[in-house]
Amino acid sequence: MSRSAVAISTGSDEGPLEWIKRGECRGVDTNVFFTAASVEFAKSICARCPVRQPCVDYALIYERRDTADKDMGVYGGMTYEERRSYGRRRRTAARRAQND
Repeated sequence: MSRSAVAISTGSDEGPLEWIKRGECRGVDTNVFFTAASVEFAKSICARCPVRQPCVDYALIYERRDTADKDMGVYGGMTYEERRSYGRRRRTAARRAQND
């Protein structure tokens, strides 16, 4: 993986990105997750994955850091646009929770 390591908490003592080893995507050709024609197939792999949340969190963090590569493909069962929407909803919910 050429992307910079980002520590994502999975509630265990794993190191940064160790959760990837438990992903359903391990061993699958990465082009599946980065090709428009295979989005639904990629999502079907993610649907049964035990590390969907840390995967989405990783993508959200990475996308905020790097403005050059915005279409990262499918992560955690979500496309870039779906992750953007999810991230906005999550930030809004967090702000509301702080104000309560």
